[in-house]
Amino acid sequence: MKNQNQVWSNYWSKKRSFLKLTEYTPTYINLKRYFRSLDIPKDAKILDAGCGTGKLASFWTNEGYDVIGIDLSDKALEITGKKGVKTCKADILEGLSFEDDYFDLVYSDGLLEHFEDPEPILRELFRVSNTYILTLVPRIELYSQIMQFVLKPPKEYKRADSEWINIHERLKPGIIHSKAIKFGVLSILCGIT
Repeated sequence: MKNQNQVWSNYWSKKRSFLKLTEYTPTYINLKRYFRSLDIPKDAKILDAGCGTGKLASFWTNEGYDVIGIDLSDKALEITGKKGVKTCKADILEGLSFEDDYFDLVYSDGLLEHFEDPEPILRELFRVSNTYILTLVPRIELYSQIMQFVLKPPKEYKRADSEWINIHERLKPGIIHSKAIKFGVLSILCGIT
């Protein structure tokens, strides 16, 4: 059995050209607009958990934030690093080397849905955030199904929007904002208070 680094490095190597095109999709354009609407101070420290190709980490870096992208795939970290983003190899399930409350914003895009039990991942993300957790997960709808068929990630588990919100609520009551981003992504923003 291949280890997860090899599995995901192979995935990022094969899908890199196609994923570059996704930067121009309505979903990505809406995400950038949504991110800019968040009231995040310019001196904020941001963690991109499961940074993949660094598309969103580079967005935050270009906006002037102090960003670190983590992933367990060497290929993903190589691609992200070439975009000017600081990177660190990490497996969230084994625990992160950052102190409690180190980051102002911790976000993940397309990470949680690859775990049958995402709660340990979320617990670790909550641990290292002092202000916000922003998670993006695919919605069960046509666009998500098409992307699943085209990209064929190594594994993905489908949950309804309400299930994702309930998982977050269970771990950290008081979700500040929950909003569906048009074209297939559920965004859940939790305040750490």
